[in-house]
Amino acid sequence: MKALVLLILLFALAFSIIIFKNSTKNICLSNSECEWKITNCCTEDSGAKWECVNVKSFNLTCPKFVICPKFLSPKPNLFCGCEKGKCVVR
Repeated sequence: MKALVLLILLFALAFSIIIFKNSTKNICLSNSECEWKITNCCTEDSGAKWECVNVKSFNLTCPKFVICPKFLSPKPNLFCGCEKGKCVVR
């Protein structure tokens, strides 16, 4: 019984850390903290997926091999900046 309770507590802790990490990736104080970044490890000429993120907390780790579609995906021209404490696109 104790092992089950401990397992549930560890799962809840791990889940909380994941949720907290994902919820803080776009928190900002100024426009300079937000930038367009590629989030799928592909290049602009091979289907890059762009997101407006906080550059201080952005950390992309790419696998050794990535399968990318063959289409152009240039950096968006839309505004990526800080509004109400979050990196947003407008």
